[in-house]
Amino acid sequence: MSNKKIEKLTPEEEALISVYKSKWENIRLSTQRIDRKKAESAVKDAYAMVGLPIPQITFCDSPDAACNWLSNHLSFQKIKNWENNQDTSLNNLLFYHIYEKLQNPLFEQIDSKVYEQFGDIIYCGQGGGEPFNSQLYKHLLNKIESRVSENSQFPEKYRYLESQINDSLQPENHLWAAMFDFGFSVSGLSDFKEDWKIFQSLVQECGWIIEDSDFCVICDRPTKLLLDNQQRLHAEAEPAIEYADGFSVYAYHGVRLPEKYSKLPPTEWEAKWLLEEDDLEVRELLIEIIGYEGIKKELQAVELDSSQGDTLLAIGIKNNVEPIYLLKMTDNDTGKIDIKRLSVNVKSVQEAIFLNNFGIHCC
Repeated sequence: MSNKKIEKLTPEEEALISVYKSKWENIRLSTQRIDRKKAESAVKDAYAMVGLPIPQITFCDSPDAACNWLSNHLSFQKIKNWENNQDTSLNNLLFYHIYEKLQNPLFEQIDSKVYEQFGDIIYCGQGGGEPFNSQLYKHLLNKIESRVSENSQFPEKYRYLESQINDSLQPENHLWAAMFDFGFSVSGLSDFKEDWKIFQSLVQECGWIIEDSDFCVICDRPTKLLLDNQQRLHAEAEPAIEYADGFSVYAYHGVRLPEKYSKLPPTEWEAKWLLEEDDLEVRELLIEIIGYEGIKKELQAVELDSSQGDTLLAIGIKNNVEPIYLLKMTDNDTGKIDIKRLSVNVKSVQEAIFLNNFGIHCC
């Protein structure tokens, strides 16, 4: 190993940054089916590297199928072991290996400013949005909650499954690994190189890995993955991410869409959905796509009162039916509009805002 610390990259080394960025982007966005033999071998090597016994290894077509498998094999004792912290996570030990045993030697060889330069380039174009798997994560939790709520014998089941998903190894989260890959290349560091190869193989050969002390579920990759230019899940009238078993997520620029209108193009979205939509992100998206004036026209809403950018509206007055009251609020900082349905009769914007702020009779 060279004792000379790298404080500045050569032009040739700077040119390598885009090569490693491309390599790891291809890994995290891959839709090719995994080779199960290679995936199993990579997992076994990882367990051996961190000194854990190899558990039962199972393959599933999607993270949803993995959660379903786990739920069906979950015992009361398993939950108790988890609550008492008796189980050791492969993922946690892997991160100890990567960060503690690989990062420190690399930082001794490469100046932190060089890594900052690399990070600025590698994350350029990622935008300020959440990683695309955040919507996949939320979708899974909703499905788990629905399943577990039907089983009153395991009130802790949801928390356990949520924890397993949260602690799972997810290849799409490892764009940062390109920095380590690059670091080994330019530093010539050979210590722990075999450990790095094992981790790299694990991420390259597997989809999500959900594991505990006595099992390891290896998920296949999605067969479809559509993103916008900020790396957010995005598609119109089709799934933005889909797996071989049919598990899918519909999303529009990172906002996960309810099933009832996810299969329709935005030009066919309806203002009446605002009346029953609880999710703030989805409401904001509907307002953005349809437009405030379009919503007023479609719902035949009448403005009753207005104050400082906020407006009280009523639907049904023109048709002589029991009116539905809406409160349109405008964020002074961002200019974003939100529209909420009120479940009581109100006479003024101030009254509607008071009820909304205290969560009284607003839906």
